[in-house]
Amino acid sequence: IVSLGLGLTMSILLFSRVAYEQSFDTCFKEHENLYQLWMRFNYNNEKTKWDEMCIGKLAGGTFEALPNMIESATTVSTWLASDPIYYDEVKFDDPIVVADSLFFQTMGIDVTNGNPVQDLQELDVIYLSDDLAARMFGGENPIGKVISYNKNIDLTVRGTFADIPANSTMRPKAVISMPSVWKRGWANYSWNGGDSWKSYIRIKPNSDIEALNKRMNLTIEQHVKNKQYMPESEARPIRDTYRNYDEVKRMSTIMAILAGSILFITALNYVLISISS
Repeated sequence: IVSLGLGLTMSILLFSRVAYEQSFDTCFKEHENLYQLWMRFNYNNEKTKWDEMCIGKLAGGTFEALPNMIESATTVSTWLASDPIYYDEVKFDDPIVVADSLFFQTMGIDVTNGNPVQDLQELDVIYLSDDLAARMFGGENPIGKVISYNKNIDLTVRGTFADIPANSTMRPKAVISMPSVWKRGWANYSWNGGDSWKSYIRIKPNSDIEALNKRMNLTIEQHVKNKQYMPESEARPIRDTYRNYDEVKRMSTIMAILAGSILFITALNYVLISISS
């Protein structure tokens, strides 16, 4: 009976973990319409592997070219703002991204305070998650507070957003406005080079993804000047991002096989208990 209970418990825990791994990025509103853009390059007729990092203008340029198929688009950097932020002398090492004004609208993240479409077009503006704002300011209203990025750049808090669950591939605690990066020339945001941006689009219902991908690549051909490394892009459901990582697929397969084996052995133990009784 003890082995039966342990077997059922372990198999349930393993199957629950597999289900959790498959649930990544379902926290965003209408996640079935949220797609991530992937890119690869053609060097001398040899294609590189598909990568999450895209050229800066890809998302915005595709949105402008295909307004009948795309509802909104956003470009995000997860590496530009890698230093901590400070309030007075207190240091916060929470993850920060740099994003444009349609970040929250495209990703489907609830904004609890502020107008990001307007605010994130301005210089030196930052949005904080509800959790980070509470830890940073306690019960005080964070709007209008000035904090420091790496004790070097003053940023004004203009809004807050709902906390994003852990099972997400895009989970910032703070979002810095894109003009803050452009002014300081921190990165290449163009059609030519600078393939270091994550790009997302929210498609309109019933849009043909295959047709969208074809037209997106035609747009790329029209704008990219250097034909020697002509990039190619593809829109994939955001749900496929995490669960298609090689290590995730390997881990999920191993856990599912192990859970199934334990459940099968547990069932045999139950049969033996029944026969013995």
